[in-house]
Amino acid sequence: MLPKHPAVCLVLLAGLAASVAAEAAEPKGRPGEDREYTAEANPRPAGMPLSPLPDPPKLELPEPRPEAVEALNGILSRLVGPDETARQQAARELYEAKPDWVSAVARKMDGLAEKADRQAMDRQLGRIRDRIRRAPADAPQADYLDALLELPQPSEQAWQDLVRLVALGRALEAIGSTSACRELVRVYVRFDLLRLDVQRRLDRVGDPALAALIETTRHPAPKIAEWAKRQLVLRGKAVPQEAVRTDDPSVLAGVLVALGRVGDPETARLLISFAGTDRLEVRTAARQALTLLGESAAWQLREAFLDITGRTAPRDWTWKRLARELYTELDRTRLSEVYQIYEKALLAHERGDLVAMKEGFDRVLAQSPLFESRDTMAELYLEFAEKNPEPALLAEDALRRAERIAHDEGSRKRIQSRLLLLRARQLERTGFWDRTLADRAAALDPTYEAAQRAHASADATTSGWTTASRYSVAITVSALALGGVAWILWTARRSRRSESANEPQGPPPPMPPMPP
Repeated sequence: MLPKHPAVCLVLLAGLAASVAAEAAEPKGRPGEDREYTAEANPRPAGMPLSPLPDPPKLELPEPRPEAVEALNGILSRLVGPDETARQQAARELYEAKPDWVSAVARKMDGLAEKADRQAMDRQLGRIRDRIRRAPADAPQADYLDALLELPQPSEQAWQDLVRLVALGRALEAIGSTSACRELVRVYVRFDLLRLDVQRRLDRVGDPALAALIETTRHPAPKIAEWAKRQLVLRGKAVPQEAVRTDDPSVLAGVLVALGRVGDPETARLLISFAGTDRLEVRTAARQALTLLGESAAWQLREAFLDITGRTAPRDWTWKRLARELYTELDRTRLSEVYQIYEKALLAHERGDLVAMKEGFDRVLAQSPLFESRDTMAELYLEFAEKNPEPALLAEDALRRAERIAHDEGSRKRIQSRLLLLRARQLERTGFWDRTLADRAAALDPTYEAAQRAHASADATTSGWTTASRYSVAITVSALALGGVAWILWTARRSRRSESANEPQGPPPPMPPMPP
């Protein structure tokens, strides 16, 4: 009930209004939280866009290169041929397999899985196992391929198929990449007779096989998934925090993406811890893994945003917006100095001081070669070269930097056109004019007036040569050549005469005898 006295009512109403105003002025959120994030409260540096969400790498292998298919076919043909020396040489060549052979190996393996007689292959492998068991205990462990080549049966189709299959395993082991290890796991799944061989090869590959084994823990076949988990336990890498302990950035990147493919939201916090690292390969892999987790990582992204910025993200942000805002904050922290240099370079451009702008951009690229605003920098480098053609070395340096960082094909052609014309002018100063450079510059950028003028000038110079002038030049050159030949012959004849005149004279002829 409200008091009946008017003065008391006025006091109460004034207090209520003050409390409402104070509540409106207070930051929203839970006690102890800061106010919600706004762009005005936490602005990004000028020219810094929201960081993108990188697309996860695809599991599908690309089409095999014809050269890779041809090289692999040649090795496999010699492995099952009648020449023993050729077989041994082909087996050694497998250790030099190239990384882009994985697609060709996968295609060959699929063909063997469809048509090979597995029972006959198992019998062939039984002979090898018996021989290995009879070997002395202190003898080194024999490789299946070497053992098969020591007991050749080139006329048997089962022996040929088994040799090819084991040879493909050796090639995958030599490559040792994540995609190669995935194919080794496929051999384990599709060919029971070679499971021991595959397991040994994965052990020899070492840490690069971790990513493939982590992905296999979610295999639809429970036995295969359990096998992969046992392999990780034996390696001491069953826990994600242990799996990421490696000094190899490529291995770490593969492990992070594999954790994302597994889809366990409990690993989101671990992945976020690598999303701001200075190593580009690892940073990109961590963000790709978070993209694979998707919505299941939303609450960890929200908490990480609060921890890093001290602000609560708006509730209407999707996980994609959360991830992009978080990555932007991480990049701003990592690149704060670089963006300060970039902003100063932009201010120098506004003042017309292009030399200071170029020096700033050079420092930016030295510290961050993959800086986000590279396209803008490429255009401004191009502007510097056009407005400051001298000294030529600085202009060429600006154009080469612009060519390296430009993404747009049209911009790249314009930059290349100016580089060619700059090179032609440098040659012209030495007394040599290369018309080809001017023609290529004009063809790359038809709107480049300087290149078109140089091209037209070269055409005019060429068309100024009449037929009579060409004949005159040819006659003059021929006369000079004949004169040179005549002078050489005259000089040689004169030297021979001098030599004959200088030769010593022989003794005088004898006097005739006196008459009696």
